[in-house]
Amino acid sequence: MKKLFYLALIFLPLLFVSCEKRIINTGVTLYGSVYDADTFNPIQGATLTLQPSGRSCYTGSDGAFNFEEDLEPLQYTITAQAPGYSADRKTVKLTPGESSEVTFSLRKN
Repeated sequence: MKKLFYLALIFLPLLFVSCEKRIINTGVTLYGSVYDADTFNPIQGATLTLQPSGRSCYTGSDGAFNFEEDLEPLQYTITAQAPGYSADRKTVKLTPGESSEVTFSLRKN
């Protein structure tokens, strides 16, 4: 009976240690900026669209954008467009748990 008690004292704590809950972040984020190709000034209000998700966002006054929601780790085509500028597309493969940065330099029409 004493052996069983001592074995329980040894192995019972191991049972709780091995049941530790781990959270693994598999989502990804995408951020970057949009600039004028000639002046290198940031472009405010440019629209960024992701395919195949169809999500979109806009640049701020500093030309920066951020898809804040976690995205699925896939290959995306991101399109940047702004009034008076030619649109530009880039393809990016997003890896689980990582962030990716994309920079666009748009040319005036």
